[in-house]
Amino acid sequence: MADIDTTGSVFALFDLDGTLCNARYLASDLIGYQFKKPARIPNAIIYAIKQAVRLLLWKTGFWTYARTVQGSASEIARLLKGLNKNEVSILFSKSAKKTVNSAREDIINLLIWHKEEGHTIIVMSGGFQPFLEEVAKLLGVNHIIGTAIEEVDGYYTGRLIGPLCHGEDRVHLVRSFIEESGFDVNLSSSYAYGDRAQDIPILEMVGHPVAVYPDKALLTYATERGWTVIGA
Repeated sequence: MADIDTTGSVFALFDLDGTLCNARYLASDLIGYQFKKPARIPNAIIYAIKQAVRLLLWKTGFWTYARTVQGSASEIARLLKGLNKNEVSILFSKSAKKTVNSAREDIINLLIWHKEEGHTIIVMSGGFQPFLEEVAKLLGVNHIIGTAIEEVDGYYTGRLIGPLCHGEDRVHLVRSFIEESGFDVNLSSSYAYGDRAQDIPILEMVGHPVAVYPDKALLTYATERGWTVIGA
């Protein structure tokens, strides 16, 4: 439950991947882009090998899901190294269109309802902020919270800035957003939507947590606490 109770704005926090849309197009599009540039093909091969190892370690219980996601995000960021902002912007735009086209209709309808109610809608993801900005434009959403990537003199360095927008770190990023934006937020009247157990920290921030097509762990947790469940 929320630990802030004011008479301010109502937030609607939407996780992107698996909750609102399928955001996995970005990784596949980035890999595909590497194969179009002969000098960058080794980058794609190295990523694929490392990703296979990460998934194996996770599936066999040697790595946590959080560590797997962090490693994947860092390696995907490295695929951007040396690319200029304009060419990546075009790539992000194409991936964003695919992502939004995969949106769940019932969850989009909820997003529309929140708009009609005048709530402040925020799309959250471990995805990169410039990519999320493209997604937000297509969804008609003004606010995003994602993972920052470094850009110097119009080129990406391949490095992440700050924490990955995932798990507990997502809570810290939301709190930072509230503080920096100056919103007077009523979290006890706010909503959050997530699909995995890793979304529990953000769901617990608000008075109206909603588990969307949840994995087994989140379904169990949500059911025990009487949370709203969609698509179980």
